[in-house]
Amino acid sequence: MQLKELLAELSGKGVQLWVEGEQLRVRAPKDAINADLKEFLANNKAELIEWLRSPQISDNSIRLLPIPRTGNLPLSFGQERLWWLSQLAPSSSVYNIPVAFHLAGKLDIAALESSFAEIVHRHEVLRTSFPIEDGKPQHAIAPHLPIQLPVTDLQSTPLKQREQVIQNLVTQAAREPFDLASQPLWRIKLLQLGVEEYVLFLVIHHTIFDGWSFKVLFRELNSLYTSFYSHKAPELTELAIQYADYASWQRQYLQGNVLESLLTYWKQQLDGTISPLDLPIDKHILITSDRGASQSVELSPHLTDAVKELSREAGCSLFMTFLAAFQTLIYRYTGHSEIITCSPLACRQQSETEGLIGYLNNLVPLRIDISGNPSFKELLLRVRRVALGAYAHQDLPFQKLLELPNLGHAKLTQTMFSLLSEEHLSLQLPGIVVQPIEVHNGTANFDLSLSIWEKGETLKAALEYKTDLFSASTIIQMLDNFQILLAAIVKNPEQNLSSLPLFTKKDTRTVPQPNSAPFLAPRDALECQIAKIWEEVLDIKPIGVRDNLFALGANSLLAVRLGDHLQQVLHKSIPLATIFQATTIEQLAAILSQEEYALSESSIAGIQPLGSNPPLFLFEGVGIYYPLVPHLGLEQPIYGLVGELGKGKLSQCDTIEDLAAYYLAEIQTIQPKGPYFLGGVSWGGVVALEIAQQLAAKGEKVGLLALLDTIRPSSRKHLPIAKRLQYHYRQLTQAGFSHILQKVNNRFKKLKKKFSLVYDKLGLEHELVASTNVARLAMRDAYNQAAMKYIPQVYPGKITIFAASDRSESIGEEVTPDLGWGNIAEQGVEIHQIPGDHLGILQEPHVQILAEKLKSCLEAQKLVKK
Repeated sequence: MQLKELLAELSGKGVQLWVEGEQLRVRAPKDAINADLKEFLANNKAELIEWLRSPQISDNSIRLLPIPRTGNLPLSFGQERLWWLSQLAPSSSVYNIPVAFHLAGKLDIAALESSFAEIVHRHEVLRTSFPIEDGKPQHAIAPHLPIQLPVTDLQSTPLKQREQVIQNLVTQAAREPFDLASQPLWRIKLLQLGVEEYVLFLVIHHTIFDGWSFKVLFRELNSLYTSFYSHKAPELTELAIQYADYASWQRQYLQGNVLESLLTYWKQQLDGTISPLDLPIDKHILITSDRGASQSVELSPHLTDAVKELSREAGCSLFMTFLAAFQTLIYRYTGHSEIITCSPLACRQQSETEGLIGYLNNLVPLRIDISGNPSFKELLLRVRRVALGAYAHQDLPFQKLLELPNLGHAKLTQTMFSLLSEEHLSLQLPGIVVQPIEVHNGTANFDLSLSIWEKGETLKAALEYKTDLFSASTIIQMLDNFQILLAAIVKNPEQNLSSLPLFTKKDTRTVPQPNSAPFLAPRDALECQIAKIWEEVLDIKPIGVRDNLFALGANSLLAVRLGDHLQQVLHKSIPLATIFQATTIEQLAAILSQEEYALSESSIAGIQPLGSNPPLFLFEGVGIYYPLVPHLGLEQPIYGLVGELGKGKLSQCDTIEDLAAYYLAEIQTIQPKGPYFLGGVSWGGVVALEIAQQLAAKGEKVGLLALLDTIRPSSRKHLPIAKRLQYHYRQLTQAGFSHILQKVNNRFKKLKKKFSLVYDKLGLEHELVASTNVARLAMRDAYNQAAMKYIPQVYPGKITIFAASDRSESIGEEVTPDLGWGNIAEQGVEIHQIPGDHLGILQEPHVQILAEKLKSCLEAQKLVKK
């Protein structure tokens, strides 16, 4: 919570704070201050005293009172600035603020319409426009503004088209510019989808609205709708002042000593040369438009809790912690030791302004010194000092700040950060289930803007960006990296910034999207093409653009098929690694939509790259390991590695030793030092063993080497004919004729597999193989041959084996319980039997047992938190 918001919240609860001598005094009703607020007040006593003594708090010579509605009413400084900007770009929607909600339940439309009408009646600013007189804008307030809630009936629209129709209507409303000279400067609409299903969306121009105003609007809407729905009179108290009163007061207040004090502070803060940031832009354009887009991600509950705990321990607000993390991210991308990030502050220190709708907030530039390679905790203290100073001097209008002499050519609109509480978007209506819908106005005021807001028990992060500068894939990657950075910070906030993950524009690790995300239909031709291919290959309909490929049941083989189909339809070369790293239609379309999209040169993909524990690296697969994720937990990072023939150095890997050396270099871009946790299924386990050997030769520690049903090459032994006949006779007497049918069926399966390889080499389509790509099959065959020729040396550590208990197809072979590895490991082998066949141990329900035993092995190393 920011200091200004804390004080406003306390004021709303009847809590008074003041300074007597050197003491901070508090007067509060019973139970108004909980334990967290009490701790925050104690930890921030000195800063609160300084803030309460600041000029704009201590100078009470000009009171905020109602003024006569005669003559020309002035605009606030913020309104004046936005008006001038709108004259320069009248067709822009950059200052449109849209919100939308899905409503499920028996909605009383008349009560909702009456509620909006009452809110418009209560707040003059919602009846305000800015006509021009004598070349200047005037504050014109309509005495009355009739309200009719327009309803569009979409019940007859086919379900397949409805999602796109809704998206088009909401987007169109969000992006349609306002004429500031005409009322109203907001638009509202209700879409009826069913008898008890609606979408409500509202768009308001920033000249009459800000982030805090959402809290006021929804608080009053909740109260009024409840009253009208119950046929009771509204109970809201009359407002003491209106926005026009605030605008007049601001003009009088920001003069003389107050203005001089504010200017002096900001001159000191922004003194000297301000260099532009070298952001990781994809396109170099001299003059950019305000075209923009946004990408978002939800932080895990554990990461949310860890960030909150770090804030409490450091005596900082959540705003300060996330601002420090965002600036660290920019620092790790750019290397700049001084970063300015703007942030909107509420500017509602007076209790009278708490209940106002209107544009009161102000942008302040937060200039942070990151030099000297500080720890994150030290950086957090620097951010705290700067933020508290900005809170105490937040009333200088941004346009006045831009008039400072040294800011004439400085670019302050590169990065912005904001933090919203859940109540900003908390709409509650009796008998209605309300869910917010993401909507964007298609613009961006800053090059990069990070917003954090609460969503239930978790936090959500959205990164808005200028599309003239950045591609969607770069922004998705930055959000991924932001989560990785946060995980590293909360794990050890004492480490220096240079020890935190280093990011570049080519870093392509991605985060799997939860399959429980709201369904979102394809929005353009490219997403429709990809969705159609996914639906055909996976045999699932419909698939949303944010559904995760592997959460839908795909594996590595199906990913290969998808890649082949995409290449045939889109006529673009799509590396297999791209399929593994862009695991949603939205992510893949964002990459492929670029005219010259960057092909990934990495063979490593983040199956689950977040978490505070050391990563687990699994070989020769990505999708096949995805079922492990929910059972190993969010604290366990998991990376998959899979090769592709003809890709850089990988094409030169003729032996297991060469392949292991290549993968080891990839691994160390994620984890430079041990202990390492390695594993692999089938011959991927052979690769894991050789990597462990090479790590041991370098003196690095291997915490776990897990072989998932990997049989040692050349260890299979055929039984003598007499023993094989004896075995079959025993099975026949016990199982009868069903045993013979089982054997025939198994034999038929093997023949089908052999024929499938022949078919595939002829390039024929069939259902037995996952890919028609001969090159990939040749690569798999070459690697299999390399694995069979591999002669493992004695390994100085321990080998942990997870053996499939079902070996019904290996009757003619003798496989020892240790799968042939017993005399290879100096420290012995540990064997776990897992129900299921060779690959079935990685599928439900058997994967649960595999994950449980695998997690126990990791915990035994005391490196995974229980």
